[in-house]
Amino acid sequence: MSETTFVPGAPQFGRYTLPEAEAAAAVVDARQVLETVADLDDRRAALEATIDLANALTTARREAEAVELLAPVVAAARADDVPLDALGWALLMLATAEQYLGRADAATAGFAEALEIARQRGDDELQHYVLHHAARHLVDQGDVDGARSMFADALSIRVRLGDPRAAQTQAALSALSG
Repeated sequence: MSETTFVPGAPQFGRYTLPEAEAAAAVVDARQVLETVADLDDRRAALEATIDLANALTTARREAEAVELLAPVVAAARADDVPLDALGWALLMLATAEQYLGRADAATAGFAEALEIARQRGDDELQHYVLHHAARHLVDQGDVDGARSMFADALSIRVRLGDPRAAQTQAALSALSG
């Protein structure tokens, strides 16, 4: 069972977590997928599997490993001119891990770049994820007004898409209004 809490003033506002055993199993599973696709010589699949592993590592509170894994991948993705959507997701995961390591400037830059990519491509799914994650980061940085604006934008997209995560975004907004 996952847990997300929205407590203003508490560290890591709205951080998604899993119980330790589930988080560890998710890391093992994601690592196995990455090893499998690495054998296929499919760069896109390998990048997506790397992003998934970084996400699992971050959820397991192993952010340093996620940054170590993703930072060179993001640099290579920029140099290799990979599809922008994949770069956007990689930046989102990297920024999230950086945020939880207390690297606010790196996180802010990563979220901004990922959001620019999402908007440039008209990618609503990536955009609502970036907005939600960046808003949580803004709460942690003390910018509640900026966070409310980003949560409202994320909520609008999630409602329009019928995404069940709209309830989480609404809960975050409610916590900031209470």
